[in-house]
Amino acid sequence: METVNFLAAAAEYLDSRKFMCQTSFPIPGIGQAVELFAVKTGRSFGPFFPYEDCLFFHDFSRLPKDREGLARVHEAERQFVNARYKLPKMLRYKVPNIVTVLIASAGFSPEVSEYASENTIDPIGGERHQVILVDLGRNNSV
Repeated sequence: METVNFLAAAAEYLDSRKFMCQTSFPIPGIGQAVELFAVKTGRSFGPFFPYEDCLFFHDFSRLPKDREGLARVHEAERQFVNARYKLPKMLRYKVPNIVTVLIASAGFSPEVSEYASENTIDPIGGERHQVILVDLGRNNSV
């Protein structure tokens, strides 16, 4: 499967799950548009726990291949989402889940795989974030 086909299938799937999807979405601080941005708000356990899922899909071939470059991209996305909230993280009742999805057809280096597998739990709370790797050449993800 090619990256463009994966992105189209992901957009269709997310749209069917009531995500609002937008292609070529510009994020300040990245220097290029995200191939697919998907967002959904809702509540878990009835009316009790509001959430917002924000997914940023990238064609890995267009991104920096080093840990620091990828960290800058992920941090820019986190800043973009967190800037939409008025309350500081520790006071939030509605928690955003920020996911950076990197799609590659030629695999990922051990450095990138290590970065994606790091613990992202923030002791302050008020946000969840992670990096997911999708290797289309191997037909699996991390």
